[in-house]
Amino acid sequence: MAELIREKGSRDLVANFGYANGEEVVNHFDSKYPWNGIEEIVDDYGDSWVRIPKFYRVINVENGVVKGRELSEYKVGDDWLLNHNFVNNAGTSLNYVEIAKYQMSLGTDGEGRSVAGVYPKYGLTYNEAQAAVAKLNSREDGYEYFLSNIWTAELLQDLMVVEFANSYTPAVMSGYPNYSSRGYRRTGETDNIPYCSGIQAPTDHANKSSCMKYRGIENIYGNGQELVDGIFISNGNITVNINGVEQSTPIKCPTTQGIVHQLGYDINTDLVFPTTIKSGGSYSENFYGNSDADRNVVYRGNYSDSGYGLFSFIPLDQTTKNNSATFRVVRRLKD
Repeated sequence: MAELIREKGSRDLVANFGYANGEEVVNHFDSKYPWNGIEEIVDDYGDSWVRIPKFYRVINVENGVVKGRELSEYKVGDDWLLNHNFVNNAGTSLNYVEIAKYQMSLGTDGEGRSVAGVYPKYGLTYNEAQAAVAKLNSREDGYEYFLSNIWTAELLQDLMVVEFANSYTPAVMSGYPNYSSRGYRRTGETDNIPYCSGIQAPTDHANKSSCMKYRGIENIYGNGQELVDGIFISNGNITVNINGVEQSTPIKCPTTQGIVHQLGYDINTDLVFPTTIKSGGSYSENFYGNSDADRNVVYRGNYSDSGYGLFSFIPLDQTTKNNSATFRVVRRLKD
């Protein structure tokens, strides 16, 4: 899993990200859908969101292994599917979903927030994080709020992998891994980057010491670990939660840890997930942990530069308090 071959409409496109110094960059995807429809929103409560317009995707599979993916504004065929985040609890297909710009902090009433200038809230259990989001659903603003889930993870994978043609996302933008000698970073550190995607400076990128943002969303990996909801793994068997309905999948994920080598795909649930790992390599690559745990998976971006990126997953029991992990909030219209 590394660099990919551009095909069809993206064959000759160029994608670059920017730095805080304002160095000019060229990115053809800025004018292509859905990237050209992504925008930042600040709501009446002062929370910042990144609005993603709906898109359809198709997964190209050979011999049970994912070989590529394509995105479209329109449903090209029956196998072009809409990410589950674009369908609300009432079953309505929506024109957009909004992902919190920042990792989750807590407000004065214990509600989940997406604001700059604070430390993300680390060390919550899954149930505690759910309680923080439940407080947001008491707002009468027309939105339903939920924790970032496996479908949010896939949405970001789709956008970033197609744009940069690389499934090893830290090779594109390294992010900020928390060595034991480093602390966590406050939210908003990337706000001075005058581009929708970028890191602080080239030297920071080379040393993997800088926070990153992708299409306005800060630290989609790095600055601690980020838990995602909506998936249950037990002894290699996967069950997913699709808007409150649990469905089993035929995908068998690894039961031991290692570097992600291949991805499998289940069209019935639209799930893409690691199926094969390999030993050796660097643990800064896409890393998969043991799958005998419960409920949540986690992006890694933590100590000693070990395993992080959009395809790094480590299952975690929902009652576990992980002091280096945080969450992110997502919202969508109720109607």
